[in-house]
Amino acid sequence: MKTIQKNQSRTQTKTFTIALMLILSMSFYGTAQKKISNVKETKVVFVVSQKGNQISHLLQYDALPIGRKGRSADKLKDQYPKSDFYLGTLKGNFKKDESGIVIPAFDSTLIMYTDKSLISKDDFLPGDQFLPGDQFLPGDQFRIGNTSVKLESIDKSKLIFKTIK
Repeated sequence: MKTIQKNQSRTQTKTFTIALMLILSMSFYGTAQKKISNVKETKVVFVVSQKGNQISHLLQYDALPIGRKGRSADKLKDQYPKSDFYLGTLKGNFKKDESGIVIPAFDSTLIMYTDKSLISKDDFLPGDQFLPGDQFLPGDQFRIGNTSVKLESIDKSKLIFKTIK
């Protein structure tokens, strides 16, 4: 009789442990899912260093203070001095790091609209825009933060990149 009670106690303990592990694993899975966005397309801002026209990183447009009541582009300029900001689109999945920088997933497409500066044109000299020139050719590879990208095509108003491994 004592043996049967011990076996039942062990079985209950094992069942409880398995149920607890299942609940914990589901909560961790839910937390990990929140960090990765499965959005098909989102607006982004390319932060371009004025020195060398290098794209330093991407920011999610909807998370920026620009355009919200009581806030201005000055805050963005203060946060990223000596940088220009261009609107763009990210097609594919992405995640954001702890500082809010967008990290595109592999095989995502990035479109940078070189004629759509985020800061008012009044802040720029006439005709001032990001011009890739001859130094960039389709097939060239770059790094945007820690993400490797390949330039797919150049247009007078946009650059199209594809993330690579």
